[in-house]
Amino acid sequence: MEDKKEDTLTIKNLKEKLKEEKANNSFHYLSSELITLYILAKEKKITISFFEYKDDTCIIELNSLNKKSIYEFLNKYKAVINSFSYDELKGGYKANATFKSFRR
Repeated sequence: MEDKKEDTLTIKNLKEKLKEEKANNSFHYLSSELITLYILAKEKKITISFFEYKDDTCIIELNSLNKKSIYEFLNKYKAVINSFSYDELKGGYKANATFKSFRR
């Protein structure tokens, strides 16, 4: 019984902490659009090595063996390609790009 009480108190405390974080606007959620982005990358055999969300802009770094798949992926998000190169050591392509947020 004591274990269940401790679990309940812990869950209650976590819920209160979550409410505080939301109220302080420091809580960030994982949107379905971001999940879709990662699923699409995986389908196209693209590795996302860096992702940053800042000021309604997404900054992303991608790696793939197929440059066409990178272009198709970035085109879907209407991304601006900042750099695109072939990495001889890894034997694949690397792209850095930015695009406007898909969050509404």
